[in-house]
Amino acid sequence: RRPSHCGRLLFFRCPLPAGRLIIARAGDRWHAKAAIGDVDDMGNFRNLRVWQAAQVLAVEAHRIAVSMRGASSATLRDQLVRATMSVAANIVEGSAHSSPREFARFLSYALASVSEAEGHAQLGRDLGMIKKSDFDNLLNQIIDVRMMLHGLLKKLKGQL
Repeated sequence: RRPSHCGRLLFFRCPLPAGRLIIARAGDRWHAKAAIGDVDDMGNFRNLRVWQAAQVLAVEAHRIAVSMRGASSATLRDQLVRATMSVAANIVEGSAHSSPREFARFLSYALASVSEAEGHAQLGRDLGMIKKSDFDNLLNQIIDVRMMLHGLLKKLKGQL
């Protein structure tokens, strides 16, 4: 694909089932961001913006975890990756239920997992295992996913 430029960033747009994934490079750093359209069908998790953002979060957490070296960081690496993977997995599992109440229950689990991921990221930053730029990027993604989860939960609770 041909890249497009926006200031100092270089963008590649990759097609996804419900939109596109924007992969941007700033200097030697790569960042991924979901750019997804409106959602009408909650049964198809791939159409959910929150799932797209959670997938990007999991990929970014994995990229950061790989850069954490040493045996002392193995447990934290594992927990960070597992927590972020759990966010997307709970969205998928919840969307498979036909009941809005059940879907909301799994979104609550995803919300707990995203909070757990934030705690692990903060600990990694405080221990000097995660670079400030990586932490800031991860934290912004965590906040975005959390806000989307709250918004979808609010929408579902209006259907109960």
